[in-house]
Order: sequence, then C-alpha cells, then structure tokens
Amino acid sequence: MSPRSTCLLALLPLLLACQSATIESQTSRTYDFTPLQSYYWISPEKAGLTDMSPGARQFSKGLSKVVAEELEKRGYRQDDREPDFLVLVAAETRRGRRVNTVAGGSMRNPSTGGWRRIQIRGQDFNYEEGTIMVWAFDAKSGDHIWHVWARDAIKEGRPPTEEGIVQLVRDLMGRFPGTAGSAGK
Repeated sequence: MSPRSTCLLALLPLLLACQSATIESQTSRTYDFTPLQSYYWISPEKAGLTDMSPGARQFSKGLSKVVAEELEKRGYRQDDREPDFLVLVAAETRRGRRVNTVAGGSMRNPSTGGWRRIQIRGQDFNYEEGTIMVWAFDAKSGDHIWHVWARDAIKEGRPPTEEGIVQLVRDLMGRFPGTAGSAGK
C-alpha cells in the first residue's frame, strides 16, 4: 500500500462522503493566470491556520499529494526557489448541535370559519461535517488568487472510500483556471 493510501485510509473518518458535497470556488477577476509555470506549498502555520488538529494536518499532507498530481497534469512544476504561486491545502471536521425553531399559533379554517391551533415542531440533532479547502496565492504579492472548498456531512457508519476522496480532490482541482504557460498557446 502506498504512503498516500496509508495516510488517507488511516484518516477516513475525518472526511466527507463526496457524493453530495457542496463545492464552491472563487477566482480573482483581475489576476492573469496565463504566465504561471510553477508552484510551491505554503504551510498552514504560515497562513495563520494555527488551530488545526494533528490529524487534520496529516490528512491535509495526504491531500496535497493528490493536488500536486493534478497540477502536474496541467503542466505546472514544483519550484521551492522561485514559484509563481503558492498552494495551501487544509482539511477540518466540525461537530455541532443544530436546533430548528419550534413555532406555534392559530390559523383560520376557511371551510368551517373557525380557528384552529397549530404547532410546528422543530428538530434537535447533532451533526458532524468535513471540509477540504485549497487556496492559491501569488508568490510575489501574496494576493489570494483562487480557492475551492467542499463540505459535506460525515455519515455515521458509512465513511467515504479512498477513491471517493481522491476523486473529490480531482474534481476540486478541475476548477483551477488555466494550464501552465498557456500564454504562448
């Protein structure tokens, strides 16, 4: 089993099932992606993400390998000396409790002309959700140029598969604008 597989399998409960994930991305409207040729990584600490758990950090490193594969398929190369843009990958889980509003009141019944008391019962439930995030920053200016994220509920007893996670990251990276050196094409 590859190191990437071991990392992803060990941390599967941290993430989401990708079949119904909410995916959103945003690209800078003014940034020119065409001259980009190389990238390098920015650490979560340097980006100010100091509250990530050790498990989330390790999982994010595993996801970075998939991100690197996808960038290299588009012609980008890693360059730790003079990259054109910096990439940050992070994953997190969140647990919470959601309470829907309970409402009551009266309603006139049109057929009888009388009033009827109604009550809408709310739901009270615990949830856990996972999020994968990928950001890109201009290496010289530090400007945020692109990001994408996916979020979904973690389904108890049905953890996502490694293949599902890898495919989700590929789908996310499919939203990255352009290919390396597309200015000359």
